[in-house]
Formats: sequence, structure tokens, C-alpha cells
Amino acid sequence: MLQHLGTLTAALIVIFGGVSTARAQAPAPAVLEVTGHGAVAVEPDTARLTLAVETNHRRAVEAVEENARLTESLLKALRGLMGPEDKVGTSGFSVLPVFTDQQRVAPSGYRVSNQVLLETRQVKKVGDFIDAAAGVGAGRIGGLEFKASKAEALADEAAALAVRQARQTAEVLARAGEVSIRRVREIRSLSRAPAPRFMAEAAVMRAATPVEPGELTIEADVTVVFELE
Repeated sequence: MLQHLGTLTAALIVIFGGVSTARAQAPAPAVLEVTGHGAVAVEPDTARLTLAVETNHRRAVEAVEENARLTESLLKALRGLMGPEDKVGTSGFSVLPVFTDQQRVAPSGYRVSNQVLLETRQVKKVGDFIDAAAGVGAGRIGGLEFKASKAEALADEAAALAVRQARQTAEVLARAGEVSIRRVREIRSLSRAPAPRFMAEAAVMRAATPVEPGELTIEADVTVVFELE
């Protein structure tokens, strides 16, 4: 009797051991990995413009004094065009000695630069701001940047469009391969940060007013892994 029980126990161990091995060796489900792209266009509602007043004099104090006078005229001209939501302020100030090839030990003069950053919600009036700045002695107009205040929210919309495109592509491929999509196993977001649109300094200086802001494009990319059946 004991011998029969031992034989039965050994058989059960072999059976259950075989089931465990079969489960461990079960093939992984087939998957399909596709990418999707989404884009949303939006008109910018904010512009940032860097303006600079530069002065040169033999003595530093004279360069600073003239720069202060011209910068005050610049700020007055800008404030005359600004709306209630617009902002302006100093973004940089420097006093640098100027050397020549003939005089490298002691400076031949000094250059003072006062940079002013303007942020305006009046994107259609950017050309007016540029004209006003040039009219009061702004010697350098830096990069013009257009942004959209709702860019982050629109990035979510672009990501949703990218996922839908990935699903459509996967369904086309699944039908062609005579398989079915069971479920989504993984979504990896490759969303791009909303990028402002810039106009280079030289382009701004040549552009006729008014400056046309155009449109911004908010883009997103995703990779989606689908499990097949």
C-alpha cells in the first residue's frame, strides 16, 4: 500500500511539474509597435522684443550719462504704446572698455549698453514698437520672439491627436496582417516642448512694419505598443 502511495505521489509531482514548465515556456503575445504624430496650429498672442541703447565715449561717465538719457527716451516711447498687460524692464547693463590695435594697454574709450526687454500682448503692433525704438536711438534690436499663452494646453491636444494617428496606423497594419488588436500595452510620449518662433536680428531690422506674427505649430510624437491576438 505504501509503495502504491509513493508511486502516485511521484506521478502527481511529475504532472504538476510538467504544467509549471509548460506555463513558463508559453510564448509571449505578439505585439505591434507604431508611432504617431500630432500637430496643432495657433496664432501667437504674446511677443517679446529685446532693444538695446549703446553709447561710446572717451570717458566712462559720459557714456553712462548719455546712455541713461537715451534709455529714458526709449522707455517713454515704449510706454506710450503699451497696453495694460504689457511689460518692459531692463534685462542687461554693461560698461566695457574699448581698446584699439594701437592702444592695447589703456582703453581708448568706453562702451555702455543698456538692454530693455519688452513683452506685449499687442502682437499686431510690434512694428510700431520697433519704429518707436529706432526713432529715439535704440541702436540694436535683438531677436523677436512670438509665443502662445495656451501652448501647454495645446500640447495635450497634439498628444491626443498623435495617439489617435498611431491607433489608425496600427489598425491598418493589423488588417493587412490578418490579425486583431487586443489592447494597448504601452504608450511612450515623445512630446516636443512648445517652441516659440523667432525672427533674427537682421531680419527684424530689414522688415517693413507691420511685422506679421504668423502661426505657431505645437507638435507631439508618441510610440504605442499594441498587443495582438
